[in-house]
Amino acid sequence: MKQVCQKQLFFLILYFFLGVCLYSSFSYAPDGRPSLSTYGSGLSQGPILRHLHLAERERKTSMTLVFAAQYGRTFKSEKIAHLLFRTAWLPITGSAVPDRDNKHDLLADYFGLPRDFKSIMHFRPVISEFNLSIDGLMGVDALVEGLFWGFHVPIKSTKWELNMHEQVIDAGTAFHPAGYMGPERIERPALAPNASMALHGQMISPLSGQVVPLRYGDMQDPLSFGVFENRSEKVGFGDIRLMSGWKKQYDWSHAGLLSVVFLPTSNRRTGELYLQPLLGNGKHWEMGGGFTGHVDLFKQHEGARSLGIYVDALFTHIFPAWEKRCFNLSHLGLANRYMLLEELSSIGYQGRLSPLVNKMSLAARIDVVIRADITAKFVYVHDAINVEVGYNFLANTHERLKGHGTFDGGRYALKGDAQVYGFHHYTDSPQAVTATQHLSYLNRGQIPGNTTYQQIYGPFLRTAFENINADAPIAVVPDLYQVNSADSVALDPLDPLPQAPIYESVNPILVQDADVDYEGALFPKSLSHRFFVHVSKLFSAEDALVKPSLGFGFLVETAGTSYATNSAISKWGLAINGSLYW
Repeated sequence: MKQVCQKQLFFLILYFFLGVCLYSSFSYAPDGRPSLSTYGSGLSQGPILRHLHLAERERKTSMTLVFAAQYGRTFKSEKIAHLLFRTAWLPITGSAVPDRDNKHDLLADYFGLPRDFKSIMHFRPVISEFNLSIDGLMGVDALVEGLFWGFHVPIKSTKWELNMHEQVIDAGTAFHPAGYMGPERIERPALAPNASMALHGQMISPLSGQVVPLRYGDMQDPLSFGVFENRSEKVGFGDIRLMSGWKKQYDWSHAGLLSVVFLPTSNRRTGELYLQPLLGNGKHWEMGGGFTGHVDLFKQHEGARSLGIYVDALFTHIFPAWEKRCFNLSHLGLANRYMLLEELSSIGYQGRLSPLVNKMSLAARIDVVIRADITAKFVYVHDAINVEVGYNFLANTHERLKGHGTFDGGRYALKGDAQVYGFHHYTDSPQAVTATQHLSYLNRGQIPGNTTYQQIYGPFLRTAFENINADAPIAVVPDLYQVNSADSVALDPLDPLPQAPIYESVNPILVQDADVDYEGALFPKSLSHRFFVHVSKLFSAEDALVKPSLGFGFLVETAGTSYATNSAISKWGLAINGSLYW
């Protein structure tokens, strides 16, 4: 009788170890998109197997089904914000804003905002998930003594929120002069109304008043990757898990080995959103194995009252899979993929501007060498009541890049704050110029800047928009002015901007595939510590053929605050589950 009870108890404990996974573990994934992995619930349904006396006979086949509903939510949103942006606050200012911070403010001009625009973006990201799952565990001692099989099928609804709030300090009235973003002047109504819409790749049409994709001047390639969606949701299957193993049962302990495979049934990363909701680990196959064991500290009344220590461990490898990642250029600072590219050919600028991120979102083949899920807990049983208190350690090594697509090098250059058109002296007709700025940043154009009036460069007094900060600048021949006659007055009616020769790059510096920071899109190791409590009760007579139980649990998981070396995210969770055994 004792052996039968202990054998059945083992099945439930083992089921807890691999099958229940009542909560989702949130961990950070590259390019600003946290990922989900279903690991280490720290919960079980002990009473089911603990009270299986099976009417004085031992079963050679047994089955457990568990139906669970879980809710989890992240906290420490400031760490998620730092993982995404290295800060929770993003000032966005135009190139004409006096005393703008060229080290920390994002340049509003890149996002289709006016040159005198000023706002502050604040982010408090939160990830939440509701999960319905069905789990099964079958003991098949009839085939091989100690053999078992199991499965876990999750259906999830997850919501990923940037909680993006904007404080607009000055919506701006400035236009973009002809030549800056296209051959003609771009008036304020034809630009994005605020940074929130600009980061979403949208604007208000000055003709229809409707929300439309953000296009202006030569920038006719709306943002299609890395879009700042304030809230996005996803519903579907998580990663289905299959397992098998073998165990050896003793009077006061057990030990076993197991293998597990996670099927890639969740959604894949596409790079379209800055914070894309994921239901699993992104179409990766995952396989591994582990062990389980326990020792009872005491038992009374044939196991009806006991206290035991349980230790379970699982180690898996996440196999390479292709997905989309948004890459940056090397050595140009955080998120430089939101700068503007100008398309060039052998004859010069082709009249097309694009967000760098649209060209830098490439296929990447990524894996993780090892992921560890280790749980230790005390289990106290008092008749039909089961109480568990424990700790779960969840960690994985850093991501590895096993292959990637290639950037279309030699075709594009960084625009920075350059004029892309000059204007003939007498006709004011535009002519494209090739001015590149390979050392421009998301915060500013190439030093010393191009759009501030009456700047002094060495001993010479220079006016604005001349492209004197371009790569290897040389005056255009035949001579072109940097602005047309109308805009020279409109920029400052009281003190018209002097028209002056415009410069272009004698040797344009193009962006090459070798300039892409492919390793920068990979994320560091993930490590978290989880503490949990689970209580459950068996509702059946000891000789009943079907044994139902009901349980609930709570957990808190902490991952520290180091976003540079630890990509895990802190969270809390609640769950309720019901089980049937026969």
